[in-house]
Amino acid sequence: MAGIACMFYAVREHPLRRNRWISALALFFGICMVFGRSYYDLGNWNYIFHGKLQFGLACFVVTGYYWLFRKFILLLKTAADRWNLGRTAPKGKIGQWLFAGHPFLGPLIVTAVSGLPFMISFAPGLLQADAMEQMWTYLGSFPWTGHHPVAYTWLLGQLLHISRSLFGGDDFAILLYTVTQSVVQWTVFAYGSYILGKLKAPIMLRWFALLYFALYPMWQDWGFTVVKDSLYYIVLLLFLLVVVHILIEDGIRWYQWTLLAVCSVAMSHTRNNGVYVLALFCGILVLAYRKYWKLCIPILLSMFLSCYLVQEVYMVQKGIESGQAGEALSIPLQQTARYAREHYEDITEEEMEFLAYLCQKDMLSLGEAYNPEISDPVKDSFLPHPTSEELASYFRVWLAQLVRHPDTYIQAFLNHTYGYFYPNRKAFGDRIGYYSLFQGKQYWDDGVLNYKFMVEDRKIRDMFEQGAYWVERLPLIGMLYSCGFHNYILIACTAFLLAKKRYRELLILVPSMLTVLVCLVSPVDAYIRYMLPVMAAMPLNIAWCCYAARKEKTTEKEQIA
Repeated sequence: MAGIACMFYAVREHPLRRNRWISALALFFGICMVFGRSYYDLGNWNYIFHGKLQFGLACFVVTGYYWLFRKFILLLKTAADRWNLGRTAPKGKIGQWLFAGHPFLGPLIVTAVSGLPFMISFAPGLLQADAMEQMWTYLGSFPWTGHHPVAYTWLLGQLLHISRSLFGGDDFAILLYTVTQSVVQWTVFAYGSYILGKLKAPIMLRWFALLYFALYPMWQDWGFTVVKDSLYYIVLLLFLLVVVHILIEDGIRWYQWTLLAVCSVAMSHTRNNGVYVLALFCGILVLAYRKYWKLCIPILLSMFLSCYLVQEVYMVQKGIESGQAGEALSIPLQQTARYAREHYEDITEEEMEFLAYLCQKDMLSLGEAYNPEISDPVKDSFLPHPTSEELASYFRVWLAQLVRHPDTYIQAFLNHTYGYFYPNRKAFGDRIGYYSLFQGKQYWDDGVLNYKFMVEDRKIRDMFEQGAYWVERLPLIGMLYSCGFHNYILIACTAFLLAKKRYRELLILVPSMLTVLVCLVSPVDAYIRYMLPVMAAMPLNIAWCCYAARKEKTTEKEQIA
């Protein structure tokens, strides 16, 4: 309370205290906090809409959060001005060596040295459940489908063939993949530090970015894990860094064309939504920076050509079906399931029969299977490949039930997505240690895959897991694990550029925005694996906003002169 009182006193006369953008941002965050707490505790909005007295109390709490967020934003601005946090020149021998003398090599060495102990302890690497399923699929244990990116599944299969042919086991396949991915990640992070220097980002932000990528357990863990999401966030960050490099230097070099093409292919075939991110990014790029329309040529050409070869040639020849329809229907299916749980008696016999056919279970069982924050129990039972007529009929039923109980549909959506806007909601699973997936065993052998950790002493791996566990629980620092916290930063960056009327600069935030939209229709709430691209781009997004603000001041001075 004393600290809050000091904060309010310190900003009592701040010139931005009546800024409408800051007020709107603080109000939005306050509303998110109250709704988030309600769904976190109760799974519904009864902390807000449970009578007039409760609504009045909720408004009071929102007001409190509003003042708290508003004053905190002003305090950050005051601290930045008073303590010169915007200083861009490094001080001291270490800072000079890292950021002035060796802006790429220095961060690369720091990141690599920090990651080596983790790499040695967990060699040959960590294997996430989705990647394991893809390997099983390639080896014939599961049928091929488009649920997981086909090209990525093929790549993992080829590594298995090489490993088994040369070494008689699967260890080398995992080691080759994880070591290569980690080295690429270290290089991309070092390149990011170099680009932050080009943007003349505040030196404190550059230090934060270096420590964030080198020491925060999340990045060494994911970088050394076999899973499509790790490669996706790495190439997406590289893609953004190349684009930023082109924009600030106002020119395109030959190797940048190649990097953009490679990143486009990798993004298209590591996550299925990568195609939409690239297509929308190119559309906005043409609108915002027309003279760089040529950048879209390698991006779109490599994307469409690679997708054609995989989807229209390889998948057709192999008879591989597309993914199940339920994968794209998490939100409506969650709404249907919540409706079945809360309004079972309102479902007509005709709706009951049709939905039971599509969901392949009766409505009572569907309501019981409903998990507000994970759609897998519902969508996995949905008819794999319904016809267009069946889908049209389903949405007619969906719309009819929406009209009868719109509040249930709204609550189903909020309950499935609130974690992306509520910082106190811990990220869903998947932090450090898919080691825990194997329950600490030294060997893994399920009759299909087999490998073992090269370091037999599990105490070292336990130490890394416990270290990550405690880092997650540290005040402030632990918030970097929170999906909601990273979304708040992204929303603040967006509001900043809008307030400054730097509309063109919003281009660099577009992939992060699209990633959040994908998260909102994804199967899991507050899933850190889905938010990794936003988390990786966070330092770049902040630096880009600082760069845009500095450009605005330069333009104003030129106009005055």
